[in-house]
Amino acid sequence: MQARFYANMRTIIGIPALDVDDLRIDTFRKLMDFLIEHYPDAKYHLLDSNGELRQDVPVYVNGRNPR
Repeated sequence: MQARFYANMRTIIGIPALDVDDLRIDTFRKLMDFLIEHYPDAKYHLLDSNGELRQDVPVYVNGRNPR
């Protein structure tokens, strides 16, 4: 799986893209948990106060917005 980062997230993560080769990370939620574990400053930008994905975070799967 590859995660690409833009704007603020690219600054926080420090790279434009990250290949995640861990086969246990097979859902979007697991990817978010992985990112927050490895890049704790990303939590504020990804999750709201209820631990849900913030509405202003753009997400694309295979180039399409699933929302």
